Amino acid sequence: MTKRLIHSNQLLIASKKNSLENKVKVLTADMRKLPFGDHQFDGVMASFSIHNVKPASNRNQTLSEIARVLKPNGQLIIVDTGRKEREYTGYLEKYGFKSIKVTKAGFNGWWGGPWAPSFIITAVR
Repeated sequence: MTKRLIHSNQLLIASKKNSLENKVKVLTADMRKLPFGDHQFDGVMASFSIHNVKPASNRNQTLSEIARVLKPNGQLIIVDTGRKEREYTGYLEKYGFKSIKVTKAGFNGWWGGPWAPSFIITAVR
C-alpha cells in the first residue's frame, strides 16, 4: 500500500469520477471556526493537521469546534505528531468526550523519524 498526501483538488476529481458530487462536498476552512452548524456530523477525522495550529489556545479552539459540530455519540479520530497527546486529551475531557484512547503509531507511524513520533486518538462525543 502506497502512502501519500491527498490534496482537496484530488478529492474533487475523485468525487466526480465516482459520481459522488451530489453526496460529497470538499471545503477548505479554518479549523478554529468551522462553517457548519452544531451537531451535524457523525464523525470527524483530523490527520496530521492540528499540531500546525499555533499557539495552544488556537488548538484548544480547534478541538472546541470539533466538539461543537459532532453529534452526540459522534466519533473522533485524530492522527498527529508533535508530542501533544496530553494537551489534546485534556481539551477533549474538558469538552465532554468519553472513551478517549491514545495509541502510539509505532515505527510505521513516524512522521519523518523517531524524533517526531505519531499517535492516534479516538474518542466519542
